[in-house]
Amino acid sequence: MDAADSIMRPRTNLDNVIPIFSGLCWVCLVGKNTAGYWVWEDQIDYLELKEFFVKPLYRRQGFGTEMWNRFRGMHDKPISIVLEPYNIDGQLFFKSVGARCVTFADDRYIFSHRL
Repeated sequence: MDAADSIMRPRTNLDNVIPIFSGLCWVCLVGKNTAGYWVWEDQIDYLELKEFFVKPLYRRQGFGTEMWNRFRGMHDKPISIVLEPYNIDGQLFFKSVGARCVTFADDRYIFSHRL
């Protein structure tokens, strides 16, 4: 698959957001600039979201929500997210998209999102 085959146009009004698929990582581009990315690992019965990042310039404009909706829409497995206690913005974001904290282990919050 070449880069042209891997470009997927967004389904919302964020027409300038183009996620490009590369293995288990998606990159969200705005023009030629990277707005964010997410990396996940496919486990047997769930997906583990390893990294989810939106550049500060693109935060609070719907990019993170669009990225999350796209990721969630690609899979039918539950999604697990591990967050550090100091990542308050991350905790609030994932709560806002329907994830909930299911446990606190090894000084980290474990969030889960089920469809």
